[in-house]
Amino acid sequence: MSFHVLINARNGLVYRVLWEDPIIMNITSTLQLHTVPPPGSGIILSFILKLLSYYDIQPEDLNDFTKSVTMYHRIAEACKHAFAKRTYLGDPRVGDPEQIESVEQVKRLRLRFF
Repeated sequence: MSFHVLINARNGLVYRVLWEDPIIMNITSTLQLHTVPPPGSGIILSFILKLLSYYDIQPEDLNDFTKSVTMYHRIAEACKHAFAKRTYLGDPRVGDPEQIESVEQVKRLRLRFF
């Protein structure tokens, strides 16, 4: 019986690991995120966390209905905008991806979330 496979023993012998420097983003003055570069999605997470860091989200906000609705709305909006930017990411070895983690973009979006 013969199976068609995409990865075989030869692939394992010729494979070479490509080491890429991590993306480092300061989320707050005391919090730093180290993540994989594109095409990994760590940059999306860093964008979301940076955007949400501009709001004073506290655990007790879950106890207040209005604050919790606002908090969840901001989280949903941050995720929506970040994942929309995912289409601009690619393999940096093929092209130069747009820098979606820019602080200016984060500040502009933050003003839209009330």
